[in-house]
Amino acid sequence: DEEALIARPRLGARLGHLSQPASGWLGCAMGLETRLVQRWLLHCGIRRAAGAGRDEDDLVARPEADGAWEGARANQLGEQWYMASEAGFSLGLWPGQNGQVGAFPEQGTNWRWLRSACEASPRRIRVLNLFGYTGGSSLACLASRNADVTHLDGARAAVSRARSNAELSGLSGEPVRWIVDDALTYVRRAARRGERYDGIVLDPPAFGRGAKREWRIDRDLPLLSGLLAEVLSDDPSFVLLSAHDPRWPVAALDGQLREITRGASAVRGRCERGEMLLRARGGGRDLPMGVYSRWAAGTV
Repeated sequence: DEEALIARPRLGARLGHLSQPASGWLGCAMGLETRLVQRWLLHCGIRRAAGAGRDEDDLVARPEADGAWEGARANQLGEQWYMASEAGFSLGLWPGQNGQVGAFPEQGTNWRWLRSACEASPRRIRVLNLFGYTGGSSLACLASRNADVTHLDGARAAVSRARSNAELSGLSGEPVRWIVDDALTYVRRAARRGERYDGIVLDPPAFGRGAKREWRIDRDLPLLSGLLAEVLSDDPSFVLLSAHDPRWPVAALDGQLREITRGASAVRGRCERGEMLLRARGGGRDLPMGVYSRWAAGTV
């Protein structure tokens, strides 16, 4: 039997539909390795044939080696491998640290929702995307052609990748600020300056280490939520909060969402919550990858 591809979430092995000039295939073993396989098929999926052996061209990330990549092609991936999103953008793939490949496709439904929320606004809106990684949420907003985006991440390499993805997606001409900074530091400074945003997106990690401080979600997310309430505009369009840490269930995210939107009580909107999933194919099991809680004005 073929088993649905399931990999340890921390390895970032979460590729759904891939596209590239040729055609291709990605596979990985459950909890053991992440494998980008240079054997191409016209349709791409996430699966592994039971008992499949390694090919000399396989690219493997091993958890026992802190997700280090092995294989002859470890330095040869780039924008020729990319994931095309239904939200209207593409993300280049590459073998990153800890087995990450530059994309989190479980966010796909949120990306489509973000684009719809931006398009639904009767005016051009300002969006703040924190912990923006390689730009999926930022690019979804930019693809609406109705948003000015501030994209922030504490890792310079991630922000550089996000800029490259904007070029790859034909969105480099859209108004966006690329910022390398600590989220708490930036939002605290933005609140003092009186900046306001109509849309806020954040997908905080459980732990992160920046140049000046560490991020710990249990300690820092409640503080960040209070600051975000200060920079959310009086007539907001949306707020999207997601997390991959199993210690933060959706009910906990709901509480943070209420804190961020406490000043928007006069604006009619709708809250939604749910799991972020990698959908299985061929009768396999869906893979839960995290949860989200989101609010949008009107009925997006």
